[in-house]
Amino acid sequence: MSSSPAARRLSLRLLLGVAAVTRRLQAWRPQRPLRGVQRLVRWMERRGLHFAGAVGLPGASTRTSTAAGGQSARCSSSARTSRRWPTRCGSTRRRAGTAWTWGPAGRVAAFEPDPALAGRIRRNVALNGFRQVAVIEKAVDGRSGQATFYVAAQPGKSSLVAAMVAQPAQRLVVETVTLDDFLRERGWPRLDVIKIDVEGNDCRVLLGGREALARLRPFVAFEYHYETAPEVAGAAAELLGGLGYTLWGLRLNGERFPFAWGADGSVDHVDVLAWPG
Repeated sequence: MSSSPAARRLSLRLLLGVAAVTRRLQAWRPQRPLRGVQRLVRWMERRGLHFAGAVGLPGASTRTSTAAGGQSARCSSSARTSRRWPTRCGSTRRRAGTAWTWGPAGRVAAFEPDPALAGRIRRNVALNGFRQVAVIEKAVDGRSGQATFYVAAQPGKSSLVAAMVAQPAQRLVVETVTLDDFLRERGWPRLDVIKIDVEGNDCRVLLGGREALARLRPFVAFEYHYETAPEVAGAAAELLGGLGYTLWGLRLNGERFPFAWGADGSVDHVDVLAWPG
């Protein structure tokens, strides 16, 4: 975001305030698209208050606004009304709430291994009439098969990585799938966006999507935990670097900075935006 620090703080407060009101209105009036965040971002841009968390994807009039605090993606596209060029999105964590923005011809795959949360997502999808959303009751991982899923007391913090959940409330044996296996099974001809937030397992998800990343070249937003095993982080870094991806970290205030894979003692994780070269 450009301009003075005071203007940046004011703009961020406006953005987060509008996002909060939009969420409440959407809960009150399901099935009616609300575009408050998108309109505010455009208004800010016209006045020179560019919010760096608003991402312009290459090759289409598509935008992802990643707001402070946790990759709450708002995605809109010319594909909203286009049946010829539908946008296709893979989300590895419970984010079907703005699926209307992908348009009737687009596709969203939302993965959730916790049966209770998957049921909530299905009810939300049905309530909003999101016929283009498929809820996949599996965990995305670096290999397809089965794995133990550690359910945290706060379900949004659950993970396939045991170290990420100190005192799991429950252990589930769940089905896992790689992005490559899923795409081969479904026969998707394109993939525009991958959004990953899987509590410490993001790099393995990337490694399970080697073919998709190389062939389909999607934009990727993921959460990188600095305690990720060095060999796993190194393999993900080599994969994205070898494919020519440009990586930027995203601060809580929406500002971007050059992302480095090395340890950062000030935080335990960072949101990363990856653009195909």
